[in-house]
Amino acid sequence: MPCRPCNPRATREVMRRRSPIARRRLRAFTYVEAAMAMVILSTAVAAGFSTYGAFARGTLYDAEAVVAQELAAQLMTEIQVQDYDPPGYPGSFGRLASEPADGPRSLYDDVDDYDNWSASPPEMPDGTDMTSYIGYVRSVIVTNVDDATLSWAQSDGATDSKRIVVTVTRNGKLRARLTGYRINQNGFD
Repeated sequence: MPCRPCNPRATREVMRRRSPIARRRLRAFTYVEAAMAMVILSTAVAAGFSTYGAFARGTLYDAEAVVAQELAAQLMTEIQVQDYDPPGYPGSFGRLASEPADGPRSLYDDVDDYDNWSASPPEMPDGTDMTSYIGYVRSVIVTNVDDATLSWAQSDGATDSKRIVVTVTRNGKLRARLTGYRINQNGFD
């Protein structure tokens, strides 16, 4: 038996005979369906924002790490080109009495003058603040280490090897740490 095509007039007649509630059910979403769709959609949007937030935090951390590495490398280079010992005072460690404790780094003339130095914001050797890097802190620790292993800290001035550790933090979190060594070989550094 062939199928009869749907008569639009007959369909309207059937809809008219049904109750208003039945007609509403056939024409639109129910409140339950709409609520479920909103829950699914809001869960997907929240997951998307969470993923984006993690990505943004990671990108910020990477940018801070790159800046911190550059700041640490600049200071490490500055320290490593200094003399091993102060001119005329071989075997001494730290700033001499004649060297100012709080003067600019441009007055430092040997590696261990930088021991326990710290500045925030980072500064140029002449003491000028690097205002573009507010929030960053650069600090230096210089120690004498065993000549053979370069590891065990020795009493000050007792060895021909010094370990230099430059750290850079931002907002209290470590962003970069560089370790370098300066060796005085037979009086030649």
